[in-house]
Amino acid sequence: MKTKTRKKLIIAGFIVALIGVFFGSASLLRTSNMRDGKARVEVAVKKEKVSEEAPDLSSFSSYFNDYVERLNSASGYYYDYAYYTVNGYRESDDAFLVDLSTRRVDKLKGLGGFDYGLSEQYFEIDKSRSENLEYFYEGKDRVALNRVYPDGTESLFRVSALGHSLCLNTAQGQPLAFVDAEKAMTSSGNHVVHFNLIDLPMIESISVKVDGSVCYYSSLTKGGEKIKNVVVEGNRVTIYPVSAKAIKTIKATSRTSESTTLANFDLYLGYFVYRQNLSRYAISGFIVLGILLATVLYLGIAKRKFAEIFSKTNMKRLLKFKTLYVLIVPALVLLVVFRYLPMLWLSAGFMDYRLLEGLNSEWVGPDYLIGIFTAQNTPEMYRIFRNTIFISLIRILTNLPFILILALLINSMRSKRPKTMFQGLTMIPYFLSWVAIGGLFYSLLNSETGLVNRLFALTTDWYSVPEPWWALLSLSSLWKGMGWSALIYIAAMCQIDPEQYEAARIDGCGPIRQAFTVTLPGIMNVICLQLILDISNLMRDNFDQIYAMTNGKITSTISQTVDVVGRISYTSLLNGNFGSATAIGLVQGVIGCFLVILANHIVKKTDNEGIM
Repeated sequence: MKTKTRKKLIIAGFIVALIGVFFGSASLLRTSNMRDGKARVEVAVKKEKVSEEAPDLSSFSSYFNDYVERLNSASGYYYDYAYYTVNGYRESDDAFLVDLSTRRVDKLKGLGGFDYGLSEQYFEIDKSRSENLEYFYEGKDRVALNRVYPDGTESLFRVSALGHSLCLNTAQGQPLAFVDAEKAMTSSGNHVVHFNLIDLPMIESISVKVDGSVCYYSSLTKGGEKIKNVVVEGNRVTIYPVSAKAIKTIKATSRTSESTTLANFDLYLGYFVYRQNLSRYAISGFIVLGILLATVLYLGIAKRKFAEIFSKTNMKRLLKFKTLYVLIVPALVLLVVFRYLPMLWLSAGFMDYRLLEGLNSEWVGPDYLIGIFTAQNTPEMYRIFRNTIFISLIRILTNLPFILILALLINSMRSKRPKTMFQGLTMIPYFLSWVAIGGLFYSLLNSETGLVNRLFALTTDWYSVPEPWWALLSLSSLWKGMGWSALIYIAAMCQIDPEQYEAARIDGCGPIRQAFTVTLPGIMNVICLQLILDISNLMRDNFDQIYAMTNGKITSTISQTVDVVGRISYTSLLNGNFGSATAIGLVQGVIGCFLVILANHIVKKTDNEGIM
């Protein structure tokens, strides 16, 4: 095996090993406890309360699964992700225990109200809100809660607030004075979970373990009597109900009218604050960085790479061309600011990204990526990826030869004025927007007034026929960009030594022979460079062209050939699903990067220069 190949394999293996260490350590450190507001909850349901509907565990699991499905349906699935997911059931002597996973609790609906956030963001203590916090502390706040029932009906509750101490210190279990509570609750980095759940008579308790340590929690007071409805044991928080008076309004349906009652209902009210452990991804990142640092030190010190890099020869060269290096700095700054810093927002592809929450949005992991490759409608996804690749391939295979022919034609013109005028005319379409070109093609292809149908006496509705659209997209792309793209090849042709053409003419070569023996070999590196860049954009479908050319109406018929990946991204943005749109862009970028490396490797095998 060649030394270069062996080195490449070692580097590739090292990178794969680092990726494996990162995800492997993250997997080992994974916890099912509440983290970032996403909870693994254990719900205890009294057997006596569901004895008629579910006398045993099997019937109860069916009953509760149906209830959760109705709850999700009434709450509304958010981009196909359920709010509540049942993991399993077990039973004790007097209760059925449900292992339930939830989305981030501030997204949950149907059982009442939830809030979640970092303390400094959640309370936002300032002079204008201090009074509101004090009301909350003294139990003067009132809550309005929406409740969804297993039969699909909904009710609105207005609860006369109970008095409650703002927070108890976990260590002593004693209430803090308002001033101390305000300071404690707003400490930076604390996570607050506030809950208002109502009318859950069959549930005996709700418990959750947090990924960290509980700092503070609330307690209720009713008629001057202290009620310990939140119990903390280590990192486990258990919440018990308390009876409270509330106004219940049953929402009107097509079969029933609206009704209002005043009665006592079970109410889960309070909150707890916990200090979260370090993220498993952060720990995995530190492990990988440690391995990288150890590797750099080993290569630098043991293998004497530092001595080579900072040798006197290299330092003299650096000082000699210091002006040129200084000139590079502004370009590097622009590259970092506008190319690399935005990469931080690639993490939005793993979040239920909301504009107001930014990078604090709920983390959903690789769900969007999995959804792209394992879509329920697999044939549709196959068609979308096929169209994307085929349109790009057709564009590359047809545009490249015509652009080269145009460049050779312009380069062969000896008279300067006609050459300049012709080259300028070919570049005009490049400066037209796709909207203008779409309008131009509409005037040509319109079924009633289009020039094409009139000239050839046709009645074809071009915007309902899928077959010609690959050719139309390729033709419009060629017409718009060939003048500008030819400019690159013309500039490369100017660098060819004129003596080579003179030698070819002496050998009896005509213009066509000179093009194949002198011009094309002389610009082959530029052709390969352009080919690499084109291949890297194989998954970039230029959706703005497709959208403009079809007048923004991708009908079900022509979608067979023009429905591309960019359309999914566009639709996701219209629906406010920024996470899905980012994930699609990430997939396109990763595939493009792989194609660049592959194309560069193939080009180098042909004894031409690549880009790396």
